[in-house]
Amino acid sequence: MPKLTLNSSAHINKTLKELMDEQSREREAKNEQSLLRGKTLNEKTEQLLKKYNKEKVMS
Repeated sequence: MPKLTLNSSAHINKTLKELMDEQSREREAKNEQSLLRGKTLNEKTEQLLKKYNKEKVMS
């Protein structure tokens, strides 16, 4: 097994940090997509409820 030098250890730490940052950004993007989907579903549900209530009042 090769010896780790201070330089290679620093490089590994930097690479790990970059990977963790990338994963964090991906998670944030997925969370944002989920929030947008949820918002869209809520808006559609509200529209359907309004339509249903309007039709119910008219009948």
